Formats: sequence, structure tokens, C-alpha cells
Amino acid sequence: MIKGLGILIDIGGRQFELSLFKGEDPAQAGTQVTSLLAAVRAEEGVEVNLVDDLLNLIIDDADQNGSQPLVDPSLTTIILYGSSISYRKDTDGNLFGVSGRLGWKPELVIGDTTIQLVVDTQFQFYKAMGQPVEGFLEGMVTSQIPGIEFLMVGVRYELATENLFFLLKIGALNLSAARKKFILAGDTQETTQFAFALANVPDFTLGDIITFFVSLVDPSVDEFKFDPPWNFITDFDIGDALNGLSLLVEFRPDGQKVVGFRKDFGDPIGIPGIVSVSAVTLKYEGSSVGGTKKKEIRINLESSIQGESKELGWDPVNDAPPELPSQGVAVFELRYLGLGQHVSIKNAQHAKDVGEIMRLLRGALSANEQKLIADRSLRMGNPASSFLEDESPIEFNAQSEILVGLDVSLLKFLSISIIFNDPIVYGLRIEMSGEAAKNFAGLKFEILYQKITDTIGKYHVDLTLPDFVRHMTVGAVSVTLPVIVVDIFTNGDFKLDLGFPWEFRFERSFALEVFPFTGAGGFYFNKLSAATATSTPKLKTADLEADGVLGEFTPVFEFGLGLKIGLGKTFSSGPFRAEISITIQGLIEGVFSYYNYNYDPNAVQPVPTLPEQKEMYFMIKGGVALVGRLYGAVDFKVIKVEVEVLIKAMIKFYVETYQPIEVLLSAEVTVKASAKVLFVTVDFSFSMKVEQEFIIDSPQGSVENAPWFPYLD
Repeated sequence: MIKGLGILIDIGGRQFELSLFKGEDPAQAGTQVTSLLAAVRAEEGVEVNLVDDLLNLIIDDADQNGSQPLVDPSLTTIILYGSSISYRKDTDGNLFGVSGRLGWKPELVIGDTTIQLVVDTQFQFYKAMGQPVEGFLEGMVTSQIPGIEFLMVGVRYELATENLFFLLKIGALNLSAARKKFILAGDTQETTQFAFALANVPDFTLGDIITFFVSLVDPSVDEFKFDPPWNFITDFDIGDALNGLSLLVEFRPDGQKVVGFRKDFGDPIGIPGIVSVSAVTLKYEGSSVGGTKKKEIRINLESSIQGESKELGWDPVNDAPPELPSQGVAVFELRYLGLGQHVSIKNAQHAKDVGEIMRLLRGALSANEQKLIADRSLRMGNPASSFLEDESPIEFNAQSEILVGLDVSLLKFLSISIIFNDPIVYGLRIEMSGEAAKNFAGLKFEILYQKITDTIGKYHVDLTLPDFVRHMTVGAVSVTLPVIVVDIFTNGDFKLDLGFPWEFRFERSFALEVFPFTGAGGFYFNKLSAATATSTPKLKTADLEADGVLGEFTPVFEFGLGLKIGLGKTFSSGPFRAEISITIQGLIEGVFSYYNYNYDPNAVQPVPTLPEQKEMYFMIKGGVALVGRLYGAVDFKVIKVEVEVLIKAMIKFYVETYQPIEVLLSAEVTVKASAKVLFVTVDFSFSMKVEQEFIIDSPQGSVENAPWFPYLD
């Protein structure tokens, strides 16, 4: 017997349900069950404007003041279709569940064209006592886009099996990818599958292509055809040939890789009454068994022989294929070599790393080459006239001894960059990548010395750990270690950077992911002095000395903290990468220092006769952003597809001593898609951003009141 209480309220298609039951489960005789369900449903959905509704809570009658909305309502309105929370208890234990569905329909205006995106997300999670979380999370974006007719992007992740599915449709092009896990002989195995397919390709013939080229010569030609019997050439239907053509790629758990092509025929081909073929597949399979590499080509036919359906397959080579000639691996590749004497790199003390210095040297070489091409007379003149002009990153310097810049690659996996410019800068950078690097793949190490002043030098160390160390996964927990950067000055100053997300880029930060939660963060802290800091106001030394003022900002403390937390999942396997997430991101940076000064109005030279005076200086800036991201990419070298949808709402602020306070509100939507086949790339992108800035007067007054104002550079 079941006892319970249930309430269902339906108001204009919106349902509210609350139920509680206890008794014998009708589906399982003899099993006592207790269940609780609370649910909200709306078939048409309930629209919630995140901006207007929030303003209505803060400001009375905010929607009746006649002001225009700051943001297009379609960008800030989400649709709630329903959510539920459930609990069940029986002889097997307790089971908790939660589910929901959200929608979003932004309208993007490009010129005179309005594009409607339809975003639909669903999730369902449930957990039994003593068991991991199960369920799924999926999202789908669809749109009718002029030119490509139709766009659809979808991602689905299943927790229990850790299966991941990705679907992309751009017009007639379909891309699907799946990572599936299964248990074989007690071990968990994993396979990754990809498919590129063409469907519903518009009809066009070889004659249409010939007509296009003929019309370039004679614009009056609207249609071009060959006369019989050659008309079969111009009548050939290319669209029909492409329809049903697919590229298949699969990575199997035993290390086997399968690449193939498949052609589905709308109307079977063959000999009537004897054999007909509805589909043909050509596959290349490569595997490694016992250390021995094996390669095989297979042809599979979906056929009908005298009315009986059969699948046929064979190796057209009939035995092991011959060894392919190896292209070999370049042992040594020289990418750049520069030598000089009594020349130096301009502003080398401000370069952030060895890579930036190498880019400056390469840029000087490329710029000089273009000048020599444009003016051949320069070849006979002094190289300094082209190399050492004002815009060049290289300058004449009698104190500079030897300048050497070297960038080489060894065995295609080890990159070495060396910069030697005595006595100004010395640096070494090592990078390892590719399968040949094995456990060291992803390693980046750099050490750089820069001469800051005649008495101060700086040692810079930049370390990115190898991928297998930096990215670790233990069960459902994924950890990413940060990039480490340390600067040590010879006067005792220092800088420490542990994965700070400059410009909200958290790729270099510490990250922790416990599905469905994801978080990342990093920070930096610098202790500097007047001789090494660049973040404080720059002063004119000559004017200070003329007035007998000893003024400087010291000590200088700089700091930064960046954090993000949200819901999402990232996945990377071979050539496939995908991410779906919604996060809150925050950055704050600051500078604190004291302006130390004393003054002697009668001093010809700056002699400190008065007790030292101090004035605090500070600068704080930062921002908070709500970011939603849907991303998918697959790269097979010859074919590459990448899609990203990014939505961001942000508030930024800037506060500085004796300066107005700045507050900036912004909302941004960015959609990017690209497809590359061999050397042909098709890109689609759209970006829209709205901003509103507020200026608040400084409580300290204008900058003219600052004691350092008369000496600002």
C-alpha cells in the first residue's frame, strides 16, 4: 500500500509540483520506498531579463522611466523551461537527483541582417550513497545564417561512462566526434571517433564551374555546355558526387588508429539483378603489436548479391603492405642567426623574455629585406643606413661588444634560443614538444639576464613544467600547475608570478576541476624600488635637482590576484578539444608606495636639510566578469574545424591617488567558426560590445594637488 501527498498547480502552462510518497514500490514488489519530488515546468519557458529584473529590484519603476536599455534585451534574457529536485530512499540506500533546462535566444545584428541564435542547455545529475555522481550535461546552439543556411553546435557529457559527444553542422557539412569508454576483460578501455560528412549539397555541375571561368572572359555568357557527345562532361553533377561523402577517424584502446572514407549512394550502383552496392568504405588501419608496427588497408562494401544483403571486406594488397619510404627527421634546423659588433638591442632592459627579443631581431631582418627589395641602391651602400634607422630595434652602441642571436631546432622536438649581447643582455630558452619529446613534452624553461642601470641587473627565470607533470588527473579530479616566473634584481628587489591570468587568460594559472565545478587562479607579488619600478609616476630628474628636491617613490609594492570559478568541463584527446563552461572571473591589481621628498629652497645642489617627508601613493584596478564559453576543435592537419561562442558581462574599475575614479560596465558577445581543408580556410566571426563608463571625482582633488605634480615627466 502506498501512502502519499501530491500537489500539482497549472497556471497558464506553468506547472508547480510537490509530491511525497511512502510505501511499496509498484515496480519492485516487496521493496519499501520513500520519495520526494519538487519540480517547476513551463513548456513555452519563462523569460527572465538578468539586467532589467535586477534594476527593478534596485530602482523602483526602473522600466518606466523612459530610458533605453543598456543592452539588447535578447542578449540578457534567459528562458527557464524547468527544474526539479528529487530524493528516493529504498532498501538499496538513498538517491538524490537534480535536473533542469535553460534557453537563450540572442539576436545578432550584422549590417542589415539579423541572426537569431537558439541556445538550449540541459542537465541531470543524481547520486546514490557511496556511489559517484551520474547523469549528463549537454548544450546545443542552432541558427539560420545567410550564406551557410544552417549552423548547429552541440556538446554532451555523460558522467557515469565519461562519454563525450560533439556535433557541428555548417550548411551541408556535418562534423561529429565521440569519446566512449567501456569495460573489456575487467579493464576500462577508451575509443575516440570522428566523422566529417556532406549532406544535402546543392546541385551544381562541372558546367557551372566552367561557366564561371568563361564569364570572366566573356561576361555575356550565362550558360556554357559542350555539344554532344562531349556534353556528359559539363552535365556531370558534382553536388551528387559529394553528397554522402564522409571522412572517418577512430582511435582504438589498443593503440590502433583507423582513418577512412565512406560514400553512401542514394541509389545503389552495380549490375542489375546480380550485385548492387549502397555504400563503400575505404579504411587505413595502423597498430602496434608486440613492438611490431602493422599497417593495413581495407575496403568494405554494403552490398546486395542476387537480392541477399551482404557486407564484403578485403585487403586489396592481399598481404602486408610494403614499408613506406621514410621522410626522415631533420637533425638540425637553423631558423635564425644574427651576428653583430658595437650594436645593441634598443630597450633590451624592458623586454619581457627571450622570445620577445628574438622577435625584435627577426623583425629587423625582415624589415631590412623589404627595404632592399624596394630600393636596390641600398645594397651598395652602408648597411647602417637601412639597419640602424630610428624605427629599427637595433642601434649603434660603442660600449656593446658582441651581439649574437640564435634560434635552432634539433630533431623536430627540441627548440633552443640564445641571445648574447655583452654586457646588456644574456638569455637561453629551451622548449620541448611533440611525441619524440616523450615525458618532457610541453617543457619550457628560460633564464635571462638584463642590465637595468649601470649598477643594477635583473635575472629572469620562466618555467612551464612538462605536460604530464603540469596536467594531472586523479579519478574525477583534474589539476593544472601554474607557470612560474621569478625576477631577482641585484639590489635585492624581486618579482614573483605564480600563474597570474594577465588579461583574464587563465591558461597559465593553477586550475582545479572536480566535475561539474571548475576553478583557476594565480597571483603575483613584487617588491621594488625607485630604480626598478615602472608602475609609479615618472618624474623629471633634472627639474627635481634644479629645485633642490629629493623626490622618489620607494619602496614600491605591486600585487595581483586573479580567480575564476564556475561550472564546466574541458576535454582533450589527441586532435580533439572541447569545453563548455560558465564562470565568474575576477582580477585585482595594485601598487602601493611612498613619495619621499625633502626641500631646501636656498640649496644650489639637492642637499637634504629638512626631515624626510612622505606622501602615500596607491593605484588599484580590477574587474569582475561573468563568462559563458562553448568551444570545440578538431585538428587532423589536413582538416581542421574550430568553433567558439563567448558571452561576457564585465565591470571594471580604476582608482589612483589624485586621479578620477573610473568605472566601466560592458557586455560582449563573440562567435567564431573556422573550417580548413588542406590550404583552403573558411572563417566566420561576429563580435558585438556595448560599454557605459562612469567618472567619479577623486576625494583628494585633482592631480595638481599632488606633491609630485610639478615634476611629472
